[in-house]
Amino acid sequence: MDIADLGSRFRSDTGKQIIRFGLCGVVATLVHLAIYEALYRSGVFQQASNANLVGAVFGIATAFVLNKWIVFEAKHSSDTHSEVFRFALVYGILSLIHYCVPLILTDRLGFHHTFSFFVALAIGTIWTFTGNKYVVFRTRPGK
Repeated sequence: MDIADLGSRFRSDTGKQIIRFGLCGVVATLVHLAIYEALYRSGVFQQASNANLVGAVFGIATAFVLNKWIVFEAKHSSDTHSEVFRFALVYGILSLIHYCVPLILTDRLGFHHTFSFFVALAIGTIWTFTGNKYVVFRTRPGK
């Protein structure tokens, strides 16, 4: 395979995955938000943090299913337990990114908190796509 073949493969396979990843991310975020809002506004949880945590669990579960079935098309994989474990690792590191970036940029260097949020979001998006593609839902030779 030469460089031109590699470039066209990237555009066809990875490019489509990136688009699907973005769309599925929006859906997972809407699930998170809907559950958060429903639980908090209905009074099921008096603290927004608790409602947000439950919403986040549902949003992350939605992200796992959509990434597995739609983005990386690994729905026929029999390795779901390992995928869940690897997904948890990728998202654990994502949590560290969302903690450390504002800590450094806002708390230490004085940048506006919204700027650090979007920097963390950009790094986190690249991290989760790469982690999901090459770690969580990787295609192994012979499978």
